[in-house]
Amino acid sequence: MAARKPASRKSAKSSGRPAWVLVTVGMLVGAGVAALVWLATAKLPAHVEKPATTSSSKPSTKPKPAATQSESPDYTFYTVLPRSEVRVSEQDSKTAKPASANEVYVLQVGSFKQAADADRRRAELILMGQEAYVETVKLSDGETWNRVLVGPFSDQAKANSARMALGANKIDSMLLKRQPQ
Repeated sequence: MAARKPASRKSAKSSGRPAWVLVTVGMLVGAGVAALVWLATAKLPAHVEKPATTSSSKPSTKPKPAATQSESPDYTFYTVLPRSEVRVSEQDSKTAKPASANEVYVLQVGSFKQAADADRRRAELILMGQEAYVETVKLSDGETWNRVLVGPFSDQAKANSARMALGANKIDSMLLKRQPQ
């Protein structure tokens, strides 16, 4: 058997123009398109008409059009917001409202369609020392969701401290007030 000769490779023909020429032409075309777009969208000053000269020397009795609003918008929130600011003292923010006898606080830390995902989050929370459980909820359209909850807490201060601990571990939570079960 005869040995095969490797196929010779032919180099692709170039267009004969250096790459820098193509890049420069592309940049110029792009700059031209950008300039056209800018001109089309730029607000040019309105055309000012010269008043028509009349042969009579009487002043015109036509009312002048009302002055239009200036082009720049008026932002009043810079002055309104500082005046409407409500200061909360440190003591007011730290005082916690105890839940009434028929209410408790819980933190919702997730809602999952898959029960395995909810159990995984619950395990993470238990390893962090939180009292977590999964609540399965069936919605009106027939969908089933698995909510991961931490608690219950008897007052808002305990719920807030648990929420801070969760936040330190980059876990978002939502405070809920519920009836005890």
